[in-house]
Amino acid sequence: MKPNNKPSRRRSLPSAWTRAKACGIDISLLKANLRLTVAERLLRHDAALRSMLSLRDAVKDAKKAMNRPRDQEAILQLEALRERED
Repeated sequence: MKPNNKPSRRRSLPSAWTRAKACGIDISLLKANLRLTVAERLLRHDAALRSMLSLRDAVKDAKKAMNRPRDQEAILQLEALRERED
């Protein structure tokens, strides 16, 4: 207890980790990522982003190849997203 006889807030409230676990969140990946350096996390992010962009381009190419009218709007949306990045 503190000198003013109030219990420590830190001890009376569960930690964010404890609350996350209680909600069923698997925090093992968070902990593993926090063990990495900032540079390592940025490299992983960059690799994931490149993969996602490649997948999006593959979807657009597949939709173009199928040449279905209903895919034309999706193709336009994918192209608009790509242009926003540049």
